[in-house]
Amino acid sequence: MAGYLVGAAVGVLLAVVMSQLPGLGRLLYPALVTSQTIPIVGIAAPLVIIFGFGMTPKLIIVAWIVFFPVVVNMMDGLAHIDRDQINLARLLGATRLRTFSTYACQPVWDSFFPALRSALLTL
Repeated sequence: MAGYLVGAAVGVLLAVVMSQLPGLGRLLYPALVTSQTIPIVGIAAPLVIIFGFGMTPKLIIVAWIVFFPVVVNMMDGLAHIDRDQINLARLLGATRLRTFSTYACQPVWDSFFPALRSALLTL
């Protein structure tokens, strides 16, 4: 459960940062897609060598599996925000945080929960 929560939290955080900084998103998104071509078995062996047979490699693998669907679906949800509402809020004097929390979070929920569900089904 801890790996699931860590992967989801890091995925949400990275998706928000990538949506706010489009240059960073264009730089990191291909690397994220490429990282999913590496088999889990190829990641597991070095993790076990580095961290031993404890819970740490298992948590990292679960976080790795959960991370990608969350980032992709959150980026999709953040890309479908109505820009007219964002511009209107800014014209009316709303801060970036207020604008994001009021207008951007609503369409993102439609992508967030299916992302968590698909991440759970891949485990």
